[in-house]
Amino acid sequence: MIVKPLARSIGLIVCGCAALPAFAQMSDNGEMIIRVTEGQSAELERLSDAALASEPVSRLDSDPAVSLSRLGGRGLDPVVRGQGQERVDVLLDGMRVEGACPNRMDPPTSRLSTALPQILEVRTSNRTLRWGPIAGGQVIATTADPVFGDSGTTGHLTVGGSDNGNGRLVNGSAAVGNDDGFVRLAAGYEEADDYEDGDGETVRSAFKNSEGRLDGAWRADNGFHVKATISRQEERDVKYASLMDAPKTDTDMARLELGAPVANGEWNLMTWRADVDHTMDNFSLRDAMMKMQTDSETRTRGARLTLDQALDTTKDIALGVDVESNDWDATMYNGMALDNVGSLLWPGVERDRVGLFVEGFHRIRPTIQLGAGVRYDRVTMDATRAEESFTMKPGMMAMTPGGSTRRSMACPIPRPPTTMSVVFCPGNGASRRSRRWM
Repeated sequence: MIVKPLARSIGLIVCGCAALPAFAQMSDNGEMIIRVTEGQSAELERLSDAALASEPVSRLDSDPAVSLSRLGGRGLDPVVRGQGQERVDVLLDGMRVEGACPNRMDPPTSRLSTALPQILEVRTSNRTLRWGPIAGGQVIATTADPVFGDSGTTGHLTVGGSDNGNGRLVNGSAAVGNDDGFVRLAAGYEEADDYEDGDGETVRSAFKNSEGRLDGAWRADNGFHVKATISRQEERDVKYASLMDAPKTDTDMARLELGAPVANGEWNLMTWRADVDHTMDNFSLRDAMMKMQTDSETRTRGARLTLDQALDTTKDIALGVDVESNDWDATMYNGMALDNVGSLLWPGVERDRVGLFVEGFHRIRPTIQLGAGVRYDRVTMDATRAEESFTMKPGMMAMTPGGSTRRSMACPIPRPPTTMSVVFCPGNGASRRSRRWM
């Protein structure tokens, strides 16, 4: 076993004279602001301005710096300024969740909730070092707390559909509580068939997806609060216009958040875990002469402790530490009985990351602020199964991940997760430089 330190990174961000986006339908320069709410109620308005700092529609729609790709009917994979995958952070209510397919059939955005609506924000520039070193951008999904009236109960029910692909969607929630605490149960289901493109050709994109979710919160009189969430998502019979389909993907996520006021601010501690089990093959949803199946999984564990303080009415500082552990494993089997190990696409890849940050902001005018910060990350990576052997086909010479090209018919270019290590973002983030180690 060889453990290789991947990176020691220091990130610096200086945001000078950057206008803060207004919480409105139109920005100061007349550009429409995008808000992906999936037709939800006014309770989403209760989210903070920071959670709603979205990008103008024109920038996402026409700027070549931002693009989206998708292999099948689920999960948009964002690319910002030519950087994607691990270089674009995806945060689900503050959690960083990784996919379990080496070929990115299930990017982190496929974990977006089916049961509850989420505000989806896309950031194309660094505004904070709180979430880690970012080269390309961030995709942030935030779920609003329920709003209660005098009855102490609330909920929603949504039913939808689409003609091309016969998409169907139903989700609902029920919550009881008040402004000091609540318990909410939510569930959702969606499915679609293959659709027809502009030439009338059928495109493999069918899927079934279901989710159950339970969350709650409680706040004491002194401001101490607790929030918790558990959810399970099941994807079945997901088709792709490639060599493989995904008959089964299961995702279990849990999140716990604690916080309380202190001095002129507050502290916050959040811990999370996410387990994703993914199976892809070339025979469950199509005919195949040579069967192949890949069983893969990813395990994510993380914690983040932050302290926010207001020095005066115009100056704020924040500091914190975060730790994260990721484990990836993927094995491809072939042969008549699927008993031959044909490739180790992810040979027990482990990544451990520890980060520290401190940053400050000075509000020059109500809509203009200046920010600066520094972040240090220590990242180590290891492939625990790198010495195990496999044969690409029964009867062939045995190989090891370190001695092979890591190419297979299952995933044309499988690659272990990588990390961006150094980011400098002077000015408003338009000029940047990044380095990567493997």
